Amino acid sequence: MVNNAGVTVRVPFLELTRDQTEMLWTVTQRSVLVGCQAAGRLMSKADGGSIANIASVHARATNPGHEAYAATKGAITVMTRAMAWSLGPTGIRENAICPALTRTEKVDTAMKLPANAERFRSRTADRGVTTVDEIGALVVFLLSDAG
Repeated sequence: MVNNAGVTVRVPFLELTRDQTEMLWTVTQRSVLVGCQAAGRLMSKADGGSIANIASVHARATNPGHEAYAATKGAITVMTRAMAWSLGPTGIRENAICPALTRTEKVDTAMKLPANAERFRSRTADRGVTTVDEIGALVVFLLSDAG
């Protein structure tokens, strides 16, 4: 199973509303919790399986306007560690990855502006922007018997 749901709202911390916070937690964190429970129940009856949760670099380092999003992704990393202990004895592997900015349609459109492209690239040591294929390859490895 792969949990890759997530939304963000970039607003100044003091302007973040309760509705925005609830939406972030429901889509980004609770969906992972509920999904892992459902998968865990099925996989434990089948003597094992593998779950990959997509968190974010924001779980470790974030910037202004992403406080609630960062909290949801941090929760996913902590839940993943705890679920690994809970589900491991049933033969279920649980992993999380924390990708940085990823080249999606929205990011590619934004990167057409040279200032955005430079700003995005300046946030990583190799000055690159993660691709969907790179994340996909890692997830496939984690879900495979080699993972």
